[in-house]
Amino acid sequence: MIPRICKLLLTVALLAGCASTNLQPVTSGAYQPLAEEKRINLACEQEQQRLADSEMIYDNRKLTAYLNAVALKVLPDEARGKVDIEIIVINNPYCNAFAYPNAKVYVHTGILARMENEAQLATLLGHEMAHVTHRHLLRERRSIRNKAAGLASFKATMGSVPLVGELSSALGELGTMASVSGYSKELETEADNIGFEWMVAAGYDPREAPKLFAHLMAEMEEENREEPFFFGSHPKLQDRQTNYQTCIAARGDVTGGVINRKGYEKAVALAIYETARLDLKAGRYAKAVKGIQRYLKIYPRSGRAHYLLGEVYRQR
Repeated sequence: MIPRICKLLLTVALLAGCASTNLQPVTSGAYQPLAEEKRINLACEQEQQRLADSEMIYDNRKLTAYLNAVALKVLPDEARGKVDIEIIVINNPYCNAFAYPNAKVYVHTGILARMENEAQLATLLGHEMAHVTHRHLLRERRSIRNKAAGLASFKATMGSVPLVGELSSALGELGTMASVSGYSKELETEADNIGFEWMVAAGYDPREAPKLFAHLMAEMEEENREEPFFFGSHPKLQDRQTNYQTCIAARGDVTGGVINRKGYEKAVALAIYETARLDLKAGRYAKAVKGIQRYLKIYPRSGRAHYLLGEVYRQR
């Protein structure tokens, strides 16, 4: 059951979105795909092909299988068979994750390297999958015409940011919208609340949900700067943390659940190392050191990790 406060937030968010779009989620028996959605999905496939043809996809079958298994665990029964969720990893050190409306969810190695456990991963995936099931990109796109110039400006200015320019070139309008600006506050709140209920129903510890965003905010404050993507924006992270704290307070029955820190770290260990390598390449020395030290806690005798740590100190 959804707690009363979260249910109220969901209702407000749904009314705000439905007032202009009146779109049923794909899990609804009244769901009917629109011709506009079919056109959007074709555009999605073209953008995704550019990503697939690039060298930015992180090809690690074990990691991909693990992420998809967690996603399937979080996705509710009523959505299975209606959306074919697929998690794909992008080799980029900046914290980000975004979903296309055709159920392809992209997660950066950077955010995998900063999360602490599987419960936090479930929170992130639940949020992104809720964007898919509740047709947020279509709902947002209908009101985003005035933001087109801003998205174009991002693509122009981010070309000079280390390890971001190539990605911004591969992402089209839809990918840029999802990965950079995110959605309206109402739709993001809706995704938070729905994803939260999904991760709790899947057996994960709800107390871990806000910790993910608190941790990301602390990292940004350490370096006194924001990152270029949605999950690198301090105000948006604060909104996420507040939303999840509200839902936890509303439950009143928080007794724990699955966290799985060791299993998560083992699954994402190579992504942690790769992110540290890319942080070094981008001149993000403090983040590189932190990533290597975390990897060494998992594999303390790793020669390449000790070598990379030496490179960080030498270059810095």
